[in-house]
Amino acid sequence: MSEPRKASTDQWTRLDVDPLLEWDEELLDLDPSPPDSPTRATRVLLIGQSHDLELVSIARKLIDRGAFVRVLLADRIASQPSLTWPAPVEHLRFDVGLCRSHRGDQPVHYHYDRTLRHHPEWAAVPPLERSYAGEQLTTLFWALVGRIKVDRWVNDPWAVRAAENKLVQLDAAAACGLRTPRTLVTSSAEQVRAWAAQSTTQVVSKSLDSPVVTVSDASARFLYTASADAAPAEDLPYPHLFQERIVADAELRITVVGRRMFAARIRRGNGDDVDWRQRTPGPSEFEATSLPDGLRTSLDLLMQRLGLSFGGVDILCSGEDHHFLEVNPSGAFLWLERSLDIRISDTVVQLLLAGG
Repeated sequence: MSEPRKASTDQWTRLDVDPLLEWDEELLDLDPSPPDSPTRATRVLLIGQSHDLELVSIARKLIDRGAFVRVLLADRIASQPSLTWPAPVEHLRFDVGLCRSHRGDQPVHYHYDRTLRHHPEWAAVPPLERSYAGEQLTTLFWALVGRIKVDRWVNDPWAVRAAENKLVQLDAAAACGLRTPRTLVTSSAEQVRAWAAQSTTQVVSKSLDSPVVTVSDASARFLYTASADAAPAEDLPYPHLFQERIVADAELRITVVGRRMFAARIRRGNGDDVDWRQRTPGPSEFEATSLPDGLRTSLDLLMQRLGLSFGGVDILCSGEDHHFLEVNPSGAFLWLERSLDIRISDTVVQLLLAGG
């Protein structure tokens, strides 16, 4: 596996190359039944992206533990698998499943290592047809997910799709006792100006769902959280999410796996960017930390309310106060596992095989 190339602080490295992860085709074939054995192997379905390092780590560990593993890659749904309707589906039954991503309709995938990967099968799709092609992939994906029978999900795909909505997350977080930033969603410039005038701090803007990558021949950029102190002069073409900026001492990335929580802390200063990812901090800048009981309880309630067993939660710390930002149901964690020597992937495997 080759090392990813690093990008500058405001631009991503474009990788229009073959997948970095060469999946074993046997793992991608949903049809065969597991071989007969005296003790029946646990049947595990993993759903994610071709370039998901966390997914391949989990798959390898599950196989080492004797599980029967099959992998459905959302970005390869056009060729994996071939299906007919109607058809017998007894073979599409699994004991447990984990969904890390369902976004097969995005031709470009972005990653924490600051690279962009463009899956080869999208190279044949003309730009004007990509929207239509994405709709076809999405339709096929959800039809297949509806056909597959899974006895126990660790992040049900339908729950992941709903939970990725940041507005749903904010409502759920507030209901679970978490502090949330003062928020406005609007396309009206007048409303933004009036709302910002009542703010005691700077204002930031975000996307309403997962961040967007814009790609041209010259550049590829990630839509970070950005300062929005200059209110728009005219109405916006679509709704934006605005929040008061929380002046933070530190930020927490909390990886939740079932009832376990792995917390990492990065210090922040008043002059730091509103989004720490813009300066691409090294993993060495993070340190393991503990969580107060009240925060743990609220996060446990939040995950239950969203129907998630796994996720990466971002929290801003301001003095003794903790402010919820978002939870990413497909959050990367290998970078923390390697730098802080914490066993997140082993805990995910244990959750899949034994529950709890």
